[in-house]
Amino acid sequence: MEDVEKKLSKDKVDKYDRQLRLWGAHGQAALENAHICLLNATATGTEILKNLVLPGIGRFTIIDGAKVSEEDLGNNFFVSQPDIGRSRAEVTSELLREMNEWVQGTHIAQDPNELIANQLSSFSQYTLVIATNLPTSSLLPLSEFLYSNHIPLVVSRAYGFVGYLRNVVPEHCIFETKPDNPLDDLRLTNPFPSLATYCGTWDLRQKSEGGNLDSHLHSHIPYIVILYQSLIEYRKNNPTFNPTPKTEAEKAEFIKIVTRHSTGEDKNFEEATDAARTHIYPGYRLPDDLTDVLNDDKASASSTPTSNYWIIAQAMKQYVDEEGKTVPVKGSVPDMTADTNSYVSLTEIYYQKSRQDIAKVLGYVRKYEKQANRAEGSVTDEEVERACKSVRDWKVVRYRSIKEEYETPDKDSLEMSVDVGENGPWYVALRAVDRFYEKEKRYPGDVEENVEGDLAKMVEIGKALEEELLRVDEESGEQKRVPDLEKVLREMIRVGGVELHNIGAHCAL
Repeated sequence: MEDVEKKLSKDKVDKYDRQLRLWGAHGQAALENAHICLLNATATGTEILKNLVLPGIGRFTIIDGAKVSEEDLGNNFFVSQPDIGRSRAEVTSELLREMNEWVQGTHIAQDPNELIANQLSSFSQYTLVIATNLPTSSLLPLSEFLYSNHIPLVVSRAYGFVGYLRNVVPEHCIFETKPDNPLDDLRLTNPFPSLATYCGTWDLRQKSEGGNLDSHLHSHIPYIVILYQSLIEYRKNNPTFNPTPKTEAEKAEFIKIVTRHSTGEDKNFEEATDAARTHIYPGYRLPDDLTDVLNDDKASASSTPTSNYWIIAQAMKQYVDEEGKTVPVKGSVPDMTADTNSYVSLTEIYYQKSRQDIAKVLGYVRKYEKQANRAEGSVTDEEVERACKSVRDWKVVRYRSIKEEYETPDKDSLEMSVDVGENGPWYVALRAVDRFYEKEKRYPGDVEENVEGDLAKMVEIGKALEEELLRVDEESGEQKRVPDLEKVLREMIRVGGVELHNIGAHCAL
């Protein structure tokens, strides 16, 4: 971490202070190494790119063959009256560069559809591609090329009051999911030897109870010690019960043990009672998302890893299998009521255990690097340490390609979203708009005189989509339908292809 931070200038550290607290110097470095491509500098596209320029991506390229028009003035904050007739890619690129002096920006004043048709391989240079308002005939070949090359694609559009956002990438591998309520890793239900030894040396009794603690020391026993000893006593008293309290009766018995030596006013015993909810009752188990990662075929010892992520996953799987289904200790201790010496001792115990665990995983990583014919150190020590400390937050998210979405629709999900009246009808409506555009080369309802004729065409397209996307009801034998489909399609026609800035800005969040 320190090596990465040294690469950031003091000015950058000052400017990016808040976001560095969120994703760290390594996250900032990943941003600064990114080259983002935006196809079509629409209101939605420029808002998305703005939200990447401000935190400091390395470079961006805008590809857009359109000229700034009066229509753009009504929804795109990155163009103005004097810009009418100029290249929209050039104008928006200039203004976006002004938002962050450390971001490089270029533009290509060319129709993205032409570039996709004639120079598809040129998109391999980008870290991420953002596509807005691309017709299906261009979107499909672009998405297939990027998908096969593991380059993420973000498809977005604002159509009237409807916003659409779709991520397209085979898999997104995450070490740090940043949960809203992260839990401290205290290992009280399956303590490691040094922690058990330390906690076992304490006598929780005050002098008045025959112990050796005065009132001050007694009120500063770390709640980690209190919970550990209470759980040991609970297990001795209940050898046939659950290893951790599960029922209300078991939990009540456990709390009686926790508070037995409390005066009723000790804050540390209150902390112990509260901490039992998160560190004792649930017991110790691996999170489901982490289990899915470790059980993935790519994490098996015999597989050939496709990235650093899967080399670390192979190493972690071996660690978990050999260490009794436990993961490396995170190595940090939360704030608590405790005297300085006790707190420092606990901090050192957890830290040393964490270093030992990381070293063991690192050894496995080097083994799998060699097995994969990768250079030693291609996975850095820093990367392994971050992965170990955040191991309980690991997750892999996989997405289907757009081609798969169109050719083999997920009818279960679609029917559910249609039945409950959520996003299903709007998804069908947007697909209908795309088909209309492919055939007519314009959006439905763009001219008032075409409204009724466009509605008939859209209803016909909508019905065809219902047959493709929804099943035939098994009981009645009738085709399932989208409720109020004509009403939804009328809204698409009423919009006439208009893009609203506030909806585009919302898509960019």
